[in-house]
Amino acid sequence: MIKRLFASAALALVLVGCATPTPPATQAAIETEVLRAELIYEAVQKGAIMYVERPTCTVPKTVVICATPEGRAAVRKANRAGNVALDKLEKLAAIPGVTSGELVSSVSAVITAVDGVRTVLAMYN
Repeated sequence: MIKRLFASAALALVLVGCATPTPPATQAAIETEVLRAELIYEAVQKGAIMYVERPTCTVPKTVVICATPEGRAAVRKANRAGNVALDKLEKLAAIPGVTSGELVSSVSAVITAVDGVRTVLAMYN
């Protein structure tokens, strides 16, 4: 399940990365970029939630799929960074006259945060 979420998030990142970066000029285009970033982040966030909700690993290991306290803390920290980046993007998109460069930079920050969550999840899975 988590691998499927990673695959869909990776596909979305590839599609966003391959697209020619045409700066959005209209409010509709800005809203589309925000929605795209939200969907990419949501896919990875589901994997983070699934990890954090696993039973705690014990010694001896009695549960095959479990989460360590360190892993939970790292996932939560990476997830918070993603939330902050997404909040900044949403606030920026609401500013009248926002430049396309500012928007592209903010979308890139969300994608970087998504990569951070994916990296942490890969370390602890």
